[in-house]
Amino acid sequence: MSTLTDREMTILRGIAAGLTYTQIARRLNLSETTVGNNARQLFRKFRARDRANLVYIACQHGLIGRTAPRRPQASTTATAGHARTGAATPSSH
Repeated sequence: MSTLTDREMTILRGIAAGLTYTQIARRLNLSETTVGNNARQLFRKFRARDRANLVYIACQHGLIGRTAPRRPQASTTATAGHARTGAATPSSH
C-alpha cells in the first residue's frame, strides 16, 4: 500500500465515521467530485471492495482506531450519597 496524503486520511476518517461524500465535502469545503476522486484513490490503494471493507482494512493497518458507535448516555444526575452512574436510587424497605 502506498502512502496516504493528508487529504486522503481526512476523507478516510470521514468514511469511517459513516459520513456521505456530500457531508465530507461540506465539512472540508471541497466539491463532492474531489471527495469522490480521493475516495476512489483510497479504494485503489487498499484494494477495497466497498466502504466497509475500506474501513476494515484501514483498521487492520492501524490507520484508524476501532471505536464502537456512540450511544446516548444515561442521565448522570446525582442523588443523595450515590455515585453518578445514572442508576436508579434503591428504595428502602
